[in-house]
Amino acid sequence: MDDSDLPLFQHVKGFVSEEDRAAILSGIALGHDPSSAHFAARTKAIRFVTIIQGKPMAFAQNYFVQNADYNDFSGGLRRVYSLIPSEWIEESGPVGKMVLQFAEYYRIPEKTVILVQIQTSFMRELNRTESITGQGIHTDGADRACIVCLHRGSGIFGPANQFHAKLDGSKPLTEPKILEHGEACFFKDNEVYHYVTPGGCKKGADASAASAPAPSSETQEASVAGATAGAVNQRTIMIMHAPAEIYMMGIENKNNTLGSRVSSVKLRDENEKGTETVEKAEKGADNAAYTSELDYMGLAQSLGSLSLTADRHEY
Repeated sequence: MDDSDLPLFQHVKGFVSEEDRAAILSGIALGHDPSSAHFAARTKAIRFVTIIQGKPMAFAQNYFVQNADYNDFSGGLRRVYSLIPSEWIEESGPVGKMVLQFAEYYRIPEKTVILVQIQTSFMRELNRTESITGQGIHTDGADRACIVCLHRGSGIFGPANQFHAKLDGSKPLTEPKILEHGEACFFKDNEVYHYVTPGGCKKGADASAASAPAPSSETQEASVAGATAGAVNQRTIMIMHAPAEIYMMGIENKNNTLGSRVSSVKLRDENEKGTETVEKAEKGADNAAYTSELDYMGLAQSLGSLSLTADRHEY
């Protein structure tokens, strides 16, 4: 369906209720994000979701691959994360409610795959600010996106969201805007560039701050208990992207031609094993990895084909 009547980006207050926000912060377990070794320490959990007959349903795939055409820093690398609990997606869960709002706002067709990410950045008291994303001005490679602020610690300054018409930053479309608790920002990811300004921790605030957990040398995972959520130096957000079939396999989105800036650090070059896995995923060799909790193939047969090509979605 057409959403040309909607703005390039829009900020919304009260997108998530205090009850749902508190439930997510108190119950989420986020895993280590190895890519954040190059920017502010971060933990993350993900879940691929689709909507069938008005109900959000969760997939089992625990990794995503962003095409390198949109992210020269961490694109082309299979990134494995903890999963957002399926019960938070289905049966009127707090995350599922926001997925439905996102789909309703952009009139996203049912059976479109949506990628949901919840992540916490840990800000440190330094003599400088830190990057939050490892990227500058960029597109994420999707068509539509939404960022929701679940927590913003009282001890941090920055980061803020800003939108640009040009990749080189020569045409900013707005002043940087900070998202507060419960606020969301919708944006057309294939029509506008996004930037997150650096952030830091206020002097003295780290006395009661939480530290990002170190990963296990074997699993590269470290859970963050809900009790650590909401610290003064933390910023926790939820991000939704559609269509997300592109992230399942690392393929190009024909609807998004915005490109990316060249990065001096390329994680795919630092991890040959990850690059080989991406090549296998692009060839569709590992079909089992795409099996969902819904019995993916059975769902396709009973409810119609679930498209895996981004260019077939019309918004």
